[in-house]
Amino acid sequence: MDLRKCFVVLCLAAAAASAQAPRRESTSPVVMTVDGKDVTAADVQKILELGQPDFLKQYQTNPQGALMNWYVMLQLGREGERLKLDQASPLKEQFETIKSNLLASAMLNYELNSYPVSAEMVETYFNAHHAQYEQAHFKAIYIRFKPAENRSPGTSAEAMQRAAQEALAATLTERSEADAAALAAEIVKQLRAGADFSKLVETYSEDKISQAKGGDFGVVKIGGTYPEDFRKSIMALEKGAIGDPIRQPTGYYIVRVEEKGVAPIDQVRTEITETSRQQHLTQWMQDMNARFNPVIKDPSFFAPKQQPTPFSVTGRP
Repeated sequence: MDLRKCFVVLCLAAAAASAQAPRRESTSPVVMTVDGKDVTAADVQKILELGQPDFLKQYQTNPQGALMNWYVMLQLGREGERLKLDQASPLKEQFETIKSNLLASAMLNYELNSYPVSAEMVETYFNAHHAQYEQAHFKAIYIRFKPAENRSPGTSAEAMQRAAQEALAATLTERSEADAAALAAEIVKQLRAGADFSKLVETYSEDKISQAKGGDFGVVKIGGTYPEDFRKSIMALEKGAIGDPIRQPTGYYIVRVEEKGVAPIDQVRTEITETSRQQHLTQWMQDMNARFNPVIKDPSFFAPKQQPTPFSVTGRP
């Protein structure tokens, strides 16, 4: 942990706390004493809200030690303030820099969250971006297969999640992928010939949750949480169409689109509001950057300085 930075942050937190109105008598239970003074559960919670990541990490494994460090640093900050160390260089300038950074971050949040987005603005954006809010309500029959062993799944979160899903699937079926593909193709053939979708769901689907609802999987959206190839395959279908089997890492999905269209505006109003605010903030920052982008008058001043050639003790390079 950077103790100097921690010290400055604690001093700023203490200053902010001292500027607030006196705290009312608390009904929160006393959980410890520090320097002979009672500390309540609410006091500890406030510390956790102010704590930096390093402090919170220490608190998880050693709360007593973390809180001791907190109060020691807080006391050191008070002593430094009493001696007016914060008014001497270089600490004075460091305080100003950290204060500016904190205020800048607060200003970004303020500009983002206070930007007014009217109902008319939401409607205008919605009408101009219908394709962005297309969705399809679908039902599916899930045919599981045992994934081939993957000895190198990768280390990304997505790869690890996929490996976990495949490991679970391997314990639930002995069906090979080739057999699953053949069964899925046969089911599609039956459905396109007029077979009852609900009956085939009941007979074949191996997703128990959707099977209990007649194969209903809910809604897939353009920017939803389903895998991209899965979303694209479904969104390419027309209402009532039976798609070709969609392969996923642990099985095949036979999909029928029940409804297709654009989400009602009330369902996406919050999303559009957040998008509009983010776009405003992006433009606002671009304008700010353009305003304060330096115009270089002397490029040589900013050119990397050539380091002197080191000499040996004999005086030779």
